[in-house]
Amino acid sequence: MVNGYLLPQKDISVLIYHSINDVNGDWDAAAPEHNLFLQKKYLQLLENNPPENVHFVYMLYYKRSKPIGVAIGQVGNFSAEKSINENNEPDEKENPSTLSIVTNFIKSFFAKKVDITALVCGNALLTGESHNICFREGEVSVEEEFHILNDTMKFVQRELDKKGVYIALTYLKEYHQRQRPQAQQFLVEKNKFHEFTAQPNMVLYFRDDWKNFEDYLAAMSSKYRVRVKRAFKKGVAIQRKVFDIQDIEDNLDRIYDLYSRIAEGSVFNLVKLNPKYFVALKAKLGADFTMIGYYIEGELTAFFTTIKNYHELEAHFLGYDEAFNREHQMYLNILYDIIKIGFDQKCRSVVFARTALEIKSSVGAEPHEMYWYLRHRNKVSNRFLSQIVDYLNPKDDWVQRKPFKNQA
Repeated sequence: MVNGYLLPQKDISVLIYHSINDVNGDWDAAAPEHNLFLQKKYLQLLENNPPENVHFVYMLYYKRSKPIGVAIGQVGNFSAEKSINENNEPDEKENPSTLSIVTNFIKSFFAKKVDITALVCGNALLTGESHNICFREGEVSVEEEFHILNDTMKFVQRELDKKGVYIALTYLKEYHQRQRPQAQQFLVEKNKFHEFTAQPNMVLYFRDDWKNFEDYLAAMSSKYRVRVKRAFKKGVAIQRKVFDIQDIEDNLDRIYDLYSRIAEGSVFNLVKLNPKYFVALKAKLGADFTMIGYYIEGELTAFFTTIKNYHELEAHFLGYDEAFNREHQMYLNILYDIIKIGFDQKCRSVVFARTALEIKSSVGAEPHEMYWYLRHRNKVSNRFLSQIVDYLNPKDDWVQRKPFKNQA
Protein backbone atom coordinates (compact mmCIF):
# COMPACT_ATOMS: atom_id res chain seq x y z
CA MET A 1 0.00 0.00 0.00
CA VAL A 2 1.27 3.50 -0.85
CA ASN A 3 0.02 6.97 0.02
CA GLY A 4 1.07 10.19 -1.61
CA TYR A 5 1.07 13.74 -0.26
CA LEU A 6 1.85 17.15 -1.71
CA LEU A 7 4.07 19.03 0.72
CA PRO A 8 4.01 22.83 1.11
CA GLN A 9 7.66 23.21 0.09
CA LYS A 10 8.46 24.13 -3.52
CA ASP A 11 6.27 21.63 -5.38
CA ILE A 12 7.69 18.73 -3.39
CA SER A 13 5.61 15.60 -2.87
CA VAL A 14 6.24 12.34 -1.05
CA LEU A 15 5.17 8.74 -1.53
CA ILE A 16 4.99 6.73 1.68
CA TYR A 17 5.43 2.95 1.59
CA HIS A 18 5.33 0.28 4.27
CA SER A 19 7.29 -2.39 2.40
CA ILE A 20 10.41 -2.07 0.31
CA ASN A 21 8.82 -4.58 -2.06
CA ASP A 22 6.28 -1.92 -3.05
CA VAL A 23 8.79 0.87 -3.66
CA ASN A 24 9.05 1.80 -7.33
CA GLY A 25 12.23 2.12 -9.37
CA ASP A 26 12.58 5.83 -8.62
CA TRP A 27 14.02 4.87 -5.24
CA ASP A 28 17.21 3.73 -6.98
CA ALA A 29 17.44 7.03 -8.83
CA ALA A 30 17.00 9.09 -5.66
CA ALA A 31 19.01 7.02 -3.16
CA PRO A 32 22.70 7.96 -2.68
CA GLU A 33 25.13 5.89 -4.75
CA HIS A 34 27.68 5.71 -1.94
CA ASN A 35 25.52 4.75 1.02
CA LEU A 36 24.60 1.08 1.12
CA PHE A 37 22.27 1.61 4.09
CA LEU A 38 19.76 3.64 2.06
CA GLN A 39 19.80 1.27 -0.91
CA LYS A 40 17.18 -1.40 -1.56
CA LYS A 41 19.66 -4.27 -1.25
CA TYR A 42 20.27 -3.59 2.45
CA LEU A 43 16.74 -2.41 3.23
CA GLN A 44 15.30 -5.61 1.75
CA LEU A 45 17.42 -7.91 3.91
CA LEU A 46 16.59 -5.82 6.99
CA GLU A 47 12.85 -5.93 6.31
CA ASN A 48 13.00 -9.69 5.73
CA ASN A 49 14.82 -10.11 9.06
CA PRO A 50 13.42 -7.28 11.19
CA PRO A 51 14.35 -6.45 14.77
CA GLU A 52 11.81 -7.53 17.35
CA ASN A 53 8.47 -5.65 17.07
CA VAL A 54 9.75 -3.18 14.46
CA HIS A 55 7.88 -2.12 11.31
CA PHE A 56 9.18 0.04 8.48
CA VAL A 57 8.29 3.23 6.64
CA TYR A 58 9.92 4.33 3.38
CA MET A 59 9.61 7.88 2.04
CA LEU A 60 10.36 8.73 -1.58
CA TYR A 61 10.46 12.45 -2.45
CA TYR A 62 9.78 14.19 -5.75
CA LYS A 63 10.18 17.73 -6.99
CA ARG A 64 7.43 17.89 -9.58
CA SER A 65 8.00 14.51 -11.29
CA LYS A 66 11.71 14.15 -10.56
CA PRO A 67 12.82 11.80 -7.72
CA ILE A 68 15.10 13.83 -5.45
CA GLY A 69 15.40 12.10 -2.09
CA VAL A 70 14.66 9.21 0.23
CA ALA A 71 14.16 8.69 3.95
CA ILE A 72 13.46 5.70 6.14
CA GLY A 73 11.55 5.31 9.37
CA GLN A 74 10.91 2.59 11.90
CA VAL A 75 7.85 2.10 14.09
CA GLY A 76 8.19 0.12 17.28
CA ASN A 77 7.37 -0.16 20.93
CA PHE A 78 9.86 1.69 23.09
CA SER A 79 10.28 0.57 26.69
CA ALA A 80 12.68 2.69 28.72
CA GLU A 81 12.97 -0.08 31.30
CA LYS A 82 14.26 -2.50 28.66
CA SER A 83 16.41 0.06 26.85
CA ILE A 84 18.27 1.97 29.53
CA ASN A 85 21.06 0.13 31.33
CA GLU A 86 23.99 1.03 33.51
CA ASN A 87 27.03 2.18 31.52
CA ASN A 88 30.33 0.33 31.87
CA GLU A 89 33.44 0.39 29.73
CA PRO A 90 34.20 -3.07 28.29
CA ASP A 91 37.44 -3.47 30.19
CA GLU A 92 36.74 -1.36 33.28
CA LYS A 93 34.07 -2.76 35.65
CA GLU A 94 33.64 -1.06 39.00
CA ASN A 95 31.72 -1.99 42.13
CA PRO A 96 28.62 0.22 42.33
CA SER A 97 28.40 2.68 45.22
CA THR A 98 25.40 2.92 47.53
CA LEU A 99 24.43 6.19 45.82
CA SER A 100 24.52 4.62 42.35
CA ILE A 101 22.39 1.70 43.55
CA VAL A 102 19.74 4.10 44.90
CA THR A 103 19.90 6.24 41.76
CA ASN A 104 19.49 3.23 39.49
CA PHE A 105 16.51 2.04 41.56
CA ILE A 106 14.78 5.42 41.14
CA LYS A 107 15.55 5.48 37.42
CA SER A 108 14.18 1.98 37.07
CA PHE A 109 10.95 3.05 38.80
CA PHE A 110 10.43 5.94 36.38
CA ALA A 111 11.54 3.88 33.37
CA LYS A 112 8.73 1.39 34.03
CA LYS A 113 6.28 4.22 33.33
CA VAL A 114 7.73 4.87 29.84
CA ASP A 115 6.35 2.26 27.45
CA ILE A 116 5.08 3.79 24.21
CA THR A 117 4.92 3.35 20.44
CA ALA A 118 7.47 5.54 18.69
CA LEU A 119 8.13 6.65 15.13
CA VAL A 120 11.87 6.89 14.53
CA CYS A 121 13.23 8.72 11.51
CA GLY A 122 16.24 6.58 10.69
CA ASN A 123 17.60 3.13 11.40
CA ALA A 124 17.98 2.14 15.06
CA LEU A 125 20.66 -0.40 14.05
CA LEU A 126 23.03 2.30 12.76
CA THR A 127 24.58 5.56 13.92
CA GLY A 128 24.51 8.85 12.01
CA GLU A 129 22.07 11.09 10.15
CA SER A 130 23.38 10.08 6.71
CA HIS A 131 21.54 6.76 7.13
CA ASN A 132 18.23 8.50 7.89
CA ILE A 133 17.47 10.83 5.01
CA CYS A 134 19.25 12.01 1.87
CA PHE A 135 18.35 14.49 -0.85
CA ARG A 136 20.14 14.94 -4.14
CA GLU A 137 22.71 17.73 -3.89
CA GLY A 138 21.30 21.18 -4.60
CA GLU A 139 17.64 20.13 -4.47
CA VAL A 140 16.79 21.34 -0.95
CA SER A 141 18.55 23.34 1.75
CA VAL A 142 19.18 22.07 5.27
CA GLU A 143 16.38 24.31 6.55
CA GLU A 144 13.96 23.02 3.91
CA GLU A 145 14.92 19.45 4.81
CA PHE A 146 13.69 19.94 8.36
CA HIS A 147 10.41 21.44 7.09
CA ILE A 148 9.93 18.47 4.79
CA LEU A 149 10.77 15.93 7.46
CA ASN A 150 8.47 17.49 10.04
CA ASP A 151 5.52 17.54 7.62
CA THR A 152 6.22 13.97 6.51
CA MET A 153 6.27 12.68 10.08
CA LYS A 154 2.86 14.27 10.67
CA PHE A 155 1.49 12.61 7.53
CA VAL A 156 2.84 9.22 8.60
CA GLN A 157 1.38 9.69 12.06
CA ARG A 158 -2.11 10.41 10.68
CA GLU A 159 -1.87 7.49 8.26
CA LEU A 160 -0.98 5.08 11.06
CA ASP A 161 -3.86 6.45 13.15
CA LYS A 162 -6.22 5.14 10.49
CA LYS A 163 -4.66 1.69 10.91
CA GLY A 164 -5.14 1.77 14.66
CA VAL A 165 -1.46 2.43 15.45
CA TYR A 166 -1.14 5.33 17.87
CA ILE A 167 2.25 7.02 17.64
CA ALA A 168 2.99 8.71 20.96
CA LEU A 169 6.59 9.78 20.29
CA THR A 170 8.34 11.10 17.19
CA TYR A 171 12.12 10.71 17.28
CA LEU A 172 14.57 12.28 14.81
CA LYS A 173 17.88 10.65 15.52
CA GLU A 174 21.50 11.70 15.45
CA TYR A 175 22.03 15.01 13.72
CA HIS A 176 25.52 16.45 13.78
CA GLN A 177 26.71 19.80 15.04
CA ARG A 178 26.75 21.38 11.57
CA GLN A 179 22.95 21.05 11.34
CA ARG A 180 22.20 22.01 14.91
CA PRO A 181 21.41 25.76 14.46
CA GLN A 182 18.76 25.11 11.80
CA ALA A 183 17.34 22.17 13.74
CA GLN A 184 17.31 24.15 17.00
CA GLN A 185 15.44 27.05 15.45
CA PHE A 186 12.88 25.09 13.44
CA LEU A 187 12.33 21.86 15.36
CA VAL A 188 12.72 23.14 18.92
CA GLU A 189 11.51 26.74 18.79
CA LYS A 190 8.72 26.36 16.22
CA ASN A 191 7.60 22.74 16.47
CA LYS A 192 8.00 21.84 20.14
CA PHE A 193 10.66 19.16 19.74
CA HIS A 194 13.13 18.67 22.59
CA GLU A 195 16.84 18.52 21.84
CA PHE A 196 19.12 16.04 23.59
CA THR A 197 22.76 15.23 23.19
CA ALA A 198 23.57 11.61 22.44
CA GLN A 199 26.81 9.78 22.92
CA PRO A 200 29.13 10.90 20.10
CA ASN A 201 29.79 8.86 17.01
CA MET A 202 33.40 7.63 17.20
CA VAL A 203 35.20 7.68 13.84
CA LEU A 204 38.80 6.85 12.94
CA TYR A 205 39.97 8.66 9.81
CA PHE A 206 42.89 7.12 7.93
CA ARG A 207 45.56 9.66 7.10
CA ASP A 208 46.79 9.93 3.52
CA ASP A 209 50.23 8.58 4.41
CA TRP A 210 48.82 5.48 6.12
CA LYS A 211 49.00 2.70 3.56
CA ASN A 212 48.67 -0.18 6.00
CA PHE A 213 48.33 -1.11 9.68
CA GLU A 214 52.08 -0.75 10.23
CA ASP A 215 51.93 2.91 9.13
CA TYR A 216 49.06 3.45 11.56
CA LEU A 217 51.13 1.96 14.41
CA ALA A 218 54.16 4.03 13.45
CA ALA A 219 52.10 7.22 13.85
CA MET A 220 51.42 6.38 17.51
CA SER A 221 53.35 7.69 20.44
CA SER A 222 55.54 5.14 22.22
CA LYS A 223 53.07 4.88 25.11
CA TYR A 224 50.28 3.68 22.83
CA ARG A 225 52.51 1.37 20.79
CA VAL A 226 53.34 -0.35 24.09
CA ARG A 227 49.59 -0.64 24.72
CA VAL A 228 49.10 -2.30 21.33
CA LYS A 229 51.90 -4.79 21.97
CA ARG A 230 50.47 -5.59 25.40
CA ALA A 231 47.04 -6.25 23.88
CA PHE A 232 48.53 -8.53 21.22
CA LYS A 233 50.53 -10.38 23.86
CA LYS A 234 47.48 -10.92 26.06
CA GLY A 235 45.52 -12.04 23.00
CA VAL A 236 48.07 -14.60 21.87
CA ALA A 237 45.72 -17.44 22.89
CA ILE A 238 42.95 -16.12 20.60
CA GLN A 239 42.41 -18.15 17.45
CA ARG A 240 40.63 -16.15 14.78
CA LYS A 241 38.32 -17.61 12.16
CA VAL A 242 36.70 -15.74 9.28
CA PHE A 243 33.13 -17.06 9.14
CA ASP A 244 31.43 -18.01 5.91
CA ILE A 245 27.66 -18.36 5.77
CA GLN A 246 27.79 -22.00 6.88
CA ASP A 247 29.93 -21.09 9.90
CA ILE A 248 27.42 -18.41 10.89
CA GLU A 249 24.50 -20.83 10.60
CA ASP A 250 26.34 -23.56 12.52
CA ASN A 251 27.21 -21.18 15.40
CA LEU A 252 24.09 -19.03 15.34
CA ASP A 253 22.87 -19.91 18.83
CA ARG A 254 26.25 -19.11 20.38
CA ILE A 255 26.63 -15.95 18.29
CA TYR A 256 23.23 -14.71 19.39
CA ASP A 257 24.00 -15.53 23.01
CA LEU A 258 27.24 -13.50 22.88
CA TYR A 259 25.48 -10.61 21.12
CA SER A 260 22.70 -10.61 23.73
CA ARG A 261 25.18 -10.41 26.62
CA ILE A 262 26.53 -7.13 25.26
CA ALA A 263 23.23 -5.71 23.99
CA GLU A 264 21.50 -6.25 27.31
CA GLY A 265 24.28 -4.39 29.12
CA SER A 266 24.59 -1.48 26.70
CA VAL A 267 23.82 2.08 27.71
CA PHE A 268 20.83 2.62 25.43
CA ASN A 269 19.51 -0.31 23.44
CA LEU A 270 16.59 0.58 21.16
CA VAL A 271 16.13 -2.72 19.33
CA LYS A 272 16.75 -6.43 19.64
CA LEU A 273 18.20 -8.09 16.55
CA ASN A 274 16.51 -10.84 14.58
CA PRO A 275 18.58 -14.02 15.11
CA LYS A 276 18.77 -14.53 11.31
CA TYR A 277 20.05 -11.00 10.62
CA PHE A 278 23.72 -12.03 10.44
CA VAL A 279 22.98 -14.90 8.06
CA ALA A 280 21.04 -12.52 5.80
CA LEU A 281 23.89 -9.98 5.82
CA LYS A 282 26.39 -12.57 4.64
CA ALA A 283 24.02 -13.99 2.02
CA LYS A 284 23.19 -10.57 0.57
CA LEU A 285 26.43 -8.60 0.98
CA GLY A 286 29.01 -11.34 0.46
CA ALA A 287 32.58 -10.10 0.91
CA ASP A 288 31.36 -6.66 2.03
CA PHE A 289 30.15 -8.27 5.25
CA THR A 290 32.79 -9.76 7.54
CA MET A 291 32.28 -11.82 10.67
CA ILE A 292 35.29 -13.06 12.63
CA GLY A 293 35.02 -15.47 15.54
CA TYR A 294 37.46 -15.59 18.45
CA TYR A 295 38.17 -19.05 19.84
CA ILE A 296 40.02 -19.85 23.05
CA GLU A 297 40.82 -23.53 23.58
CA GLY A 298 38.25 -24.47 20.98
CA GLU A 299 35.40 -22.43 22.48
CA LEU A 300 33.79 -19.52 20.61
CA THR A 301 34.23 -16.69 23.11
CA ALA A 302 33.71 -13.60 20.94
CA PHE A 303 32.78 -12.38 17.48
CA PHE A 304 32.60 -9.07 15.65
CA THR A 305 31.17 -7.90 12.35
CA THR A 306 31.94 -5.17 9.83
CA ILE A 307 30.15 -3.85 6.75
CA LYS A 308 32.03 -2.14 3.92
CA ASN A 309 29.97 0.90 3.01
CA TYR A 310 31.94 2.06 -0.02
CA HIS A 311 34.85 4.11 1.44
CA GLU A 312 33.71 3.67 5.05
CA LEU A 313 33.98 0.58 7.19
CA GLU A 314 31.05 0.23 9.57
CA ALA A 315 31.91 -1.57 12.80
CA HIS A 316 28.62 -3.41 13.24
CA PHE A 317 27.43 -5.70 16.04
CA LEU A 318 29.69 -7.78 18.26
CA GLY A 319 29.55 -10.03 21.29
CA TYR A 320 31.94 -11.57 23.79
CA ASP A 321 32.09 -13.54 27.00
CA GLU A 322 33.12 -11.21 29.83
CA ALA A 323 34.87 -14.08 31.59
CA PHE A 324 37.59 -14.02 28.90
CA ASN A 325 37.71 -10.31 28.13
CA ARG A 326 40.10 -8.89 30.70
CA GLU A 327 42.64 -11.72 30.64
CA HIS A 328 42.89 -11.72 26.84
CA GLN A 329 41.93 -8.06 26.18
CA MET A 330 39.46 -9.31 23.61
CA TYR A 331 37.64 -6.01 23.13
CA LEU A 332 40.83 -4.07 22.44
CA ASN A 333 42.00 -6.81 20.05
CA ILE A 334 38.64 -6.55 18.27
CA LEU A 335 39.16 -2.81 17.74
CA TYR A 336 42.62 -3.36 16.25
CA ASP A 337 41.35 -6.19 14.04
CA ILE A 338 38.59 -3.94 12.71
CA ILE A 339 41.19 -1.31 11.81
CA LYS A 340 43.22 -3.97 9.98
CA ILE A 341 40.12 -4.89 7.95
CA GLY A 342 39.68 -1.20 7.11
CA PHE A 343 43.14 -1.12 5.59
CA ASP A 344 42.71 -4.46 3.81
CA GLN A 345 39.46 -3.26 2.23
CA LYS A 346 40.96 0.08 1.14
CA CYS A 347 38.62 2.18 3.29
CA ARG A 348 39.20 5.79 4.26
CA SER A 349 37.63 5.62 7.71
CA VAL A 350 36.20 3.30 10.33
CA VAL A 351 32.89 4.18 11.96
CA PHE A 352 32.95 2.71 15.48
CA ALA A 353 29.59 4.29 16.47
CA ARG A 354 28.66 4.95 20.11
CA THR A 355 29.51 3.33 23.47
CA ALA A 356 32.92 2.52 24.99
CA LEU A 357 34.05 6.03 24.06
CA GLU A 358 37.32 6.18 25.95
CA ILE A 359 38.74 2.89 24.73
CA LYS A 360 37.74 3.73 21.13
CA SER A 361 39.51 7.08 21.41
CA SER A 362 42.60 5.19 22.59
CA VAL A 363 42.84 3.57 19.13
CA GLY A 364 42.49 6.96 17.43
CA ALA A 365 38.74 7.37 16.94
CA GLU A 366 37.49 10.94 17.26
CA PRO A 367 34.11 11.98 18.72
CA HIS A 368 31.45 13.62 16.58
CA GLU A 369 28.70 15.12 18.71
CA MET A 370 25.15 14.16 17.81
CA TYR A 371 21.75 15.51 18.73
CA TRP A 372 18.35 13.83 19.03
CA TYR A 373 14.98 15.54 18.60
CA LEU A 374 11.96 14.10 20.40
CA ARG A 375 8.34 15.21 20.53
CA HIS A 376 5.52 13.60 22.50
CA ARG A 377 2.10 13.80 20.91
CA ASN A 378 0.38 14.66 24.17
CA LYS A 379 1.00 18.34 24.92
CA VAL A 380 1.15 17.84 28.68
CA SER A 381 3.54 14.88 28.38
CA ASN A 382 5.63 16.82 25.88
CA ARG A 383 6.00 19.68 28.33
CA PHE A 384 7.79 17.37 30.77
CA LEU A 385 9.59 15.23 28.17
CA SER A 386 12.87 17.08 28.49
CA GLN A 387 13.11 16.53 32.26
CA ILE A 388 12.16 12.86 31.97
CA VAL A 389 14.67 12.05 29.23
CA ASP A 390 17.43 14.04 30.91
CA TYR A 391 16.86 12.06 34.08
CA LEU A 392 16.74 8.65 32.40
CA ASN A 393 19.53 9.34 29.91
CA PRO A 394 22.80 7.84 31.26
CA LYS A 395 25.61 10.33 31.76
CA ASP A 396 28.94 9.14 30.45
CA ASP A 397 32.03 10.83 31.87
CA TRP A 398 35.08 9.92 29.85
CA VAL A 399 38.49 11.21 28.86
CA GLN A 400 39.38 11.46 25.20
CA ARG A 401 42.71 9.74 24.53
CA LYS A 402 45.09 11.05 21.87
CA PRO A 403 47.33 8.21 20.76
CA PHE A 404 49.20 9.85 17.86
CA LYS A 405 52.48 11.69 18.06
CA ASN A 406 51.37 15.03 16.65
CA GLN A 407 48.16 15.34 18.68
CA ALA A 408 47.90 18.03 21.32
